[in-house]
Amino acid sequence: MEYRLQELHTDTDSRAAEGGREAAKRGAADDTGARAAEGGHYVYIAECADGTLYTGYTVDIAEREKAHNSGSGAKYTRSRRPVRITHFEEFASKSDALRREIEIKRLRRAAKLRLISAGSAGAAHP
Repeated sequence: MEYRLQELHTDTDSRAAEGGREAAKRGAADDTGARAAEGGHYVYIAECADGTLYTGYTVDIAEREKAHNSGSGAKYTRSRRPVRITHFEEFASKSDALRREIEIKRLRRAAKLRLISAGSAGAAHP
């Protein structure tokens, strides 16, 4: 089932990429897709107004923070605004970023706070 889910995401990304992105026209086949040309793949931790932490994936940190704060982001953050992104990590591929997102989501709150306070915001991963 996990394979089918990944296949669905790849198919969705391919259809979105066909909407005029240059890389899609060239037939980019790797999992970074056309989005890599726009920037990178990021995993972030956001601190909500109530002190809770939210972990997510995006290709644009600034736009994602705006989306959370406008109420069009994740359902979890809609009632917990304002949201401030306190930590993010950049990855070369979407699959690596999503793998890291799962790792971070499995961490306890204390471990996430240590990650934030370690000052590794903006860390890049090959």
